[in-house]
Amino acid sequence: MPARATTKRPPPPPAPPLALSIKQFCEAHNLSEAMFHKIRNAGQGPRLMHVGSRVLISLEAAAEWRKAREAETMARREAEASARHDQELKEVEG
Repeated sequence: MPARATTKRPPPPPAPPLALSIKQFCEAHNLSEAMFHKIRNAGQGPRLMHVGSRVLISLEAAAEWRKAREAETMARREAEASARHDQELKEVEG
């Protein structure tokens, strides 16, 4: 009986990371590590977790950080628009 030909399956793709190093987080968010530490020191950085000697940022923490930054940006824009509107009213009334 002839030997059966076997086909070698390719290995499965690697699992996506569930946490990022600070360097990976910075690369993914187009930040320098210096800017990361600046915003972290200002209390506006993402939550960190320590695993052994590594410092990681979960994907959930990264998503929450982005959402908080977006909300802050929108609130600031709305406040600026309101202030401009108030100024325009004063000039018209004035």
